[in-house]
Amino acid sequence: EADLELGKACEEAGDLPGAAAAYQRVYYGYPVSDEAAAAEPALRRLAVALGERYPAPAPATMLARAWKMLEARRWIPARHELEALAPRLAGAERDLARVRIGAADVQAGRAPAAFFYLRSLEVADPEADAERLHYLLAAARRMRKFDAMDAALADLRRRHPASPWRLEALEI
Repeated sequence: EADLELGKACEEAGDLPGAAAAYQRVYYGYPVSDEAAAAEPALRRLAVALGERYPAPAPATMLARAWKMLEARRWIPARHELEALAPRLAGAERDLARVRIGAADVQAGRAPAAFFYLRSLEVADPEADAERLHYLLAAARRMRKFDAMDAALADLRRRHPASPWRLEALEI
């Protein structure tokens, strides 16, 4: 609430970059709050008003917003956000966004779609690949594809033995 009010005050005072920063803290930090919903149109308005001077959020910040939405069980909105975000990213951030599209499908109960998506998805980043295999295993489990579960777990063990995603996969 304080950052939302700060954004309003900065905007009224003509400090548009300060307003954008305050609204971004709300929008990206608390994505499922009423305040984030109020900050969104303000950010759109400020992006137009500031043009090239608009302070673009860091890729990690945008990914963190989508992750928080997943944690809050807002799977479909998170998936849409990740779909829009992935083409704007590069490297490990892009890989992670693409993997989490499949993760959102797994969590939303769309295991078959997630399974086929994650099985065909190729990522270069090792941690994104470990997360991909984790969610592939989860989708296979929900579909009762035990051979696919074994294969995903074997890939995790062979390719990412020290990844926390491997440990989490063992708990599935």
